[in-house]
Parts: sequence; C-alpha cells; structure tokens
Amino acid sequence: MLADLESATPARRGLARRGLLAALVGDGRRLTPVTLEVVPALIARIADPAVPDRAALLALVAELVTGDTCWFLHDGFHVDHQRRADSAARSRHVGYVAGPRPARVLARLADDGRPTEPGSLGRAIADAAAAGMPTFLAAAADPDPAVRAAVPFVCAFLTSEDAARAAAVTLQRLLDDPAPVVRASAALGLSHATRFVPAWWDGAFHELDRRWSRGCAPLVRRCLALALVRFDQPDRTRAVRAYLADQLAAGVPR
Repeated sequence: MLADLESATPARRGLARRGLLAALVGDGRRLTPVTLEVVPALIARIADPAVPDRAALLALVAELVTGDTCWFLHDGFHVDHQRRADSAARSRHVGYVAGPRPARVLARLADDGRPTEPGSLGRAIADAAAAGMPTFLAAAADPDPAVRAAVPFVCAFLTSEDAARAAAVTLQRLLDDPAPVVRASAALGLSHATRFVPAWWDGAFHELDRRWSRGCAPLVRRCLALALVRFDQPDRTRAVRAYLADQLAAGVPR
C-alpha cells in the first residue's frame, strides 16, 4: 500500500490511503508497531515534491495520531491529556471511557486524566509525527494551495508544547496566504495548536480577532469565527457568536 501511494493511477492511490487508514487505525484504537513504522515513511513521501496527493498524506498522518480526527474538531486533541470526544461529532466508535465527560483514549488513564504509561504506543506515534514538523512547515511554502491548506490540519493535532510552538509562527504567516482556503485552514489550525497552551491564547486570539474584524472572504470569515469561539471568551466574542448564529439561520452555502 505504501508503494501504491506513488502509483500513476489516482484510484489506486486513493485505495492505498483508505487501506492504510483501515489497517493501521481501524476503530480508532487498533494501533500496532506497524502504525509507528508507517509514520516516518509517510513523512518521507510528504517531503518529496514528486509524490502526488501530498495534501491527503498530511491528513493521513493526523488520522494515525488521533485515531479519528472528527472526534476532536472542536475541543482539540492532546496526547498527554484526557481527550474528550467532540460533542458535535457523530459517535462512530465504542473505544471510549464512559462517564460525565466521555473520552476516547490511546492509553490507560490515571485519575488526573494523564496516561499511566508514558512510553505508550499512542505517545510514540504522536512523537514520530511531531518529528516531521520541519517537513510539514516546509510544505507551507508549497506552490499547491491544497498542500498549504493541509499543513494547518496536521499541525492542529500535534499539540505538544514544542510542536505547537513551532507550528504557531507558520500558521500565523499562513493567515496572510493569497488563497482563501489556506487562510481559512490556518485560522482553524492556529486555534487548535494553541488550545492547550494558555499562555499563547491572548496572542492567537488577537491575531484571529484582528482579521475577523476587517473585511475578508466569506469562507475565511466563517472559519475565523469558528476559531475564535474555541477560546471560550464569551465577553469578547459576542459579535462573533451573533454572526455564526445568523449564518446558521440563513444556511451556510455549500
């Protein structure tokens, strides 16, 4: 399947990506040493401009780290903290800790919500992905806007302090990218990357709020608004929340 990622046939490449995801993640908990071995192989392909579909490979890395990114699209993901399934996501798996705040886990958790096994396979996979941060950030200058737009997505789920610090500078730069889809992705990615680093909230919030307050493309404005409400600052986001409510009432264009 790794070899097929470089096939000349788009359908075969897509089948390989889906096959890797099914084999290496499965229900979100089926992690094996093979999953860990595949992450560096994917990063090497992302680093090669001749490899096709690198935007999809960036997204695949994020899926291998989280098990299923859809669970964390609002509340964020951090490998060192108890991870709560996004209450807005459709529950697709059974691998979670029940309770008032259900959590999907990649390692057994202690009472304080931290994994009891620091050397767990889930942590090793996240570390292997974070080691690819220089490659991901280099891809932020790729001529293909689809690749540039995928960079914030994978960075959003690599939220250890070192990885988030490295990503934050590039994500802020992408907020000024010429392509609206890249700016929109950068807004969402920045809000995720700083989610678990409270010391950075004010700076990130200011950058996002400054851009939302001025004119911008509708897609970018919606994503800036979604990013801002993640910071749980109701007094500072009244206008943003009113805007989102209006968007939902009117129906968001496809």
